[in-house]
Amino acid sequence: MLLSKDSSDFGISLRAGAQENDFTLYRWRLLEPIPSSVTTSRIMLRLAKAIEYLHSIGVVLHHQFASHHVFLGSDLCPRICCSCSISRSLNKECKELFSPDDNIFSFGCLFYELYSGIDTRPNHSISSRRHVVTERPSVQEIPEYAWQLIQRCCAEDPKSRPSIDEVVKEMEEWHSFSRQGWASLRALYSVLSDLGRNWRQ
Repeated sequence: MLLSKDSSDFGISLRAGAQENDFTLYRWRLLEPIPSSVTTSRIMLRLAKAIEYLHSIGVVLHHQFASHHVFLGSDLCPRICCSCSISRSLNKECKELFSPDDNIFSFGCLFYELYSGIDTRPNHSISSRRHVVTERPSVQEIPEYAWQLIQRCCAEDPKSRPSIDEVVKEMEEWHSFSRQGWASLRALYSVLSDLGRNWRQ
């Protein structure tokens, strides 16, 4: 299946293939310095919105969806190049390969990889991969809110995993809170600057 979509409303870019100067998410993580928490969450929010769009039109990614299926350009917008299928047309055997719940699990693994740089072994079983993502890495401190989301996405019981809509909503709240926090800090800085000028006068 080929799918192409560009939308500033979603903050995503989905394509059937990568562009010439794009890196896979895995390679980008190896080549770049350790990304900040803000950069990491921004990339993953865009990826979550991409998956949300796919699920909304009935498209499900392969259960081994991994970092080498995600490409990043200079704009850091994820571009997905992965086997997928229409969920409504799946028979029982195919549903084992194309499951929205498994897409959530893969998203959690990618989030973990981007923070830690540790390969979560997408070709292994879910139980084997869970053994990796439940170990909190010491390479970079993962914020508690991100760590908790990763663990919920990678829950052993698929029914305990959030939907992609819930993931997007939660991550958007992080960014909203972050913007409000910076606005408050700028306002405080302005007040302190005024007090300093008045004191010097």
